[in-house]
Amino acid sequence: MAQVSGKVLYPDGSVPKGGICTVQFVPISAVEVRKAATGFIGSDGSFEMYTRKPGDGVFLGEYAVTFAVWKGPRDPTSLIDEKYTASTTTPYKVKIDGDKTDLAFEIEPARGVAMKRGT
Repeated sequence: MAQVSGKVLYPDGSVPKGGICTVQFVPISAVEVRKAATGFIGSDGSFEMYTRKPGDGVFLGEYAVTFAVWKGPRDPTSLIDEKYTASTTTPYKVKIDGDKTDLAFEIEPARGVAMKRGT
């Protein structure tokens, strides 16, 4: 397994904020175990991926990268453009063949959602 981390930001450099903010790696090729990996987006935009428990990393393979930025845990209103929420429409794909600590993703807010720099 590989240790994978990076940052998620809006185009203006601000951090996506919401009650739920995650990155998910959805397998698109044969991997040792076809299991998605998840990471929570921190207050500075950073994330660290895990498969079963924090710190265990990601199985080697190819993944579609999806994102969830919801208003709240009980309000799944998406605050980001829908294209980033599904493995079939996300523009981001990654090949994990070893540790990666510098992944960077830029996502766009949903129409009508204002980006807030520095918040």
